[in-house]
Amino acid sequence: MSKWETTIDELIALFRDAMCALVPVAERAHMIWKQPTAYDDWDHICEALYRSIVIGSIEHADGLGHFMPVADYDRRTSTYEANSYIGNASLDGEAAFVCFETERLPFDRCLFAVLDRRLNVIGERRTATAETQFVFFVARAICRTTGLSKN
Repeated sequence: MSKWETTIDELIALFRDAMCALVPVAERAHMIWKQPTAYDDWDHICEALYRSIVIGSIEHADGLGHFMPVADYDRRTSTYEANSYIGNASLDGEAAFVCFETERLPFDRCLFAVLDRRLNVIGERRTATAETQFVFFVARAICRTTGLSKN
């Protein structure tokens, strides 16, 4: 099997595309998918997609070495001290990706947990999905590789 080279940004884009593709199915099933009233079933679908597309790819990537577990999708917590996390490159490690939100189009906004130096959550920040570059943070060090390889 050949190696797949990708980026964190691309993994998150694939995850978002998968959720967008499932919106019509959720609507046909009368499943509410928009936050804050999304059904638990929709949340379970999103968690499975994120774990399969994003977390699984990171965990099996070559060259990352040992790192703390990656925070789950839409995980609301008071601290990230025991987790690696997806962040926004422009926020320089000061925020952890929590989930997508819908303002006008499906999943057009990102919710980030704002972090202090000890990785405790001290607030929230929203950014437009189109203006966000996603990166992977291990402890306090950013993984600045141009890509990931996965067998």
